[in-house]
Amino acid sequence: MLEWYQNLYVSDLASKHMRRTIRRINQNRITPDIFVLTLPGNENNVMDIIPSKTLLQEPARKRCNMIIGLAKGIDDAYELMQKILMETYENTGNFHVKDYLKDR
Repeated sequence: MLEWYQNLYVSDLASKHMRRTIRRINQNRITPDIFVLTLPGNENNVMDIIPSKTLLQEPARKRCNMIIGLAKGIDDAYELMQKILMETYENTGNFHVKDYLKDR
């Protein structure tokens, strides 16, 4: 089962069908042009952007860290990542997203 952040960041483009999109991802169904932002898979990254179709593969689902954001399209995903990073920096003075979200 995928782990979702309680205060999920959702882009404006993805917000229209957010609940349906989350349900489809959880049911392992295709969600075209949807990207999820997750906590980093290694210490060198601040977060990862993963196409939702990647999560159709069982090994990818098992390795997937907590999903913190949902976006429609790769450009939208980069904009949402920028928003999260700016919010993190404004509140902590660094880019440690994992620590920031844990304390929120």
